[in-house]
Amino acid sequence: MDSDLRSAQPIKGSPRVSIVIVTYKGVSFVASCLDTVAAQSYGDAEVVVVENGSADGTAELIRNKYPWVRLVESPSNRGFSGGVNLGVERARGSLIALLNNDGHPAQRWLEELVAVYDKSEAADLVSSVIKNEGAETWRRNTVGP
Repeated sequence: MDSDLRSAQPIKGSPRVSIVIVTYKGVSFVASCLDTVAAQSYGDAEVVVVENGSADGTAELIRNKYPWVRLVESPSNRGFSGGVNLGVERARGSLIALLNNDGHPAQRWLEELVAVYDKSEAADLVSSVIKNEGAETWRRNTVGP
């Protein structure tokens, strides 16, 4: 599917995937994360960002620069898992993709995750390879039956 989440038309009904990003004091790096998310090749998705009560200008940045993001503002820091739970509660997708607020996913990241999920008859979870910037090797996290 060839799309750009920044210019995608509103999805009628629910999107297939909700990308949930939790941020706390992320004003200095959440923009670069959202820029790479916006360029995803898979378009049947929404982006839900939980601003975890940091009051550092992140919420204003997202409202002003990323109007296509569903911003959820928590009045207090709920921690990572509490923020994820809040984002998932507000998500409309039947699949949930979690992304760290400092992540920079490759353009086909979501498309490839969904393809792996769709090929499996028993998967409840799929995970991607994580490459830390400057790292010599790739680290693969695998969950199997």
